[in-house]
Amino acid sequence: MYNQGNLDRLALDPLRTPRHFKIAVMADSHLWYDELKVAVGRINLDPTIDFVILAGDFTKFGYADEYDRFTDIFNKLAAPHVVGIGNHDLQADGFTLFTRVFGPTDFSFVYRGVEFIFFNDNARGIRCCIPKFDWLETELAAAGDTLKIFTVSHAPPLSDQLDTAKSERMAGLFAKYKVALSIHGHTHAFEYSEKFRDGVPYLVTDAVNKRNYVTVVLDGDVLTVERVFF
Repeated sequence: MYNQGNLDRLALDPLRTPRHFKIAVMADSHLWYDELKVAVGRINLDPTIDFVILAGDFTKFGYADEYDRFTDIFNKLAAPHVVGIGNHDLQADGFTLFTRVFGPTDFSFVYRGVEFIFFNDNARGIRCCIPKFDWLETELAAAGDTLKIFTVSHAPPLSDQLDTAKSERMAGLFAKYKVALSIHGHTHAFEYSEKFRDGVPYLVTDAVNKRNYVTVVLDGDVLTVERVFF
């Protein structure tokens, strides 16, 4: 599967330097294929990027041809890349397509001393079990005292995908386990702030049509976030 193949590439990392890396983050490419192609080309010009995250909504309607067009472009990235699921990607037969092409919607991996936790939080209109909070807390707890934690989900708290109760529960878990960075898209508007003033920074990316992505550099305990325009 697509994500697992890229995670296998990350596992071959020869450096394995704890808490030192640079990643590129984007979301909401939808049908803006021309802009996505330019973004991929721009990222490929930066050999210091260790891997790339797309935090969902790489389709508009969840159609199979959109999955194909996206992967044809995104697979041209030189660096390993990992894709999360957005609410648009779940439309039509999107859930079946995502699991067939990319694998599970909820998964985690460890890279250079950081546990990355990807999860589906596209809960609008769904009463039960999204996000999978029990699974999420188990993953957060598994990091223990030795791993930093980055979480990745499409919708930030207090968006139209998450009601107040779910937003507060998510934020409470992130604060409890001292999440170092929570990465999102969905709103199509860049934001980098401590949403709940609890020490947890939330990063929300612009949509790709705004012609920028975000680089995240972790250098020990120092986190640097910067928009890169193309």
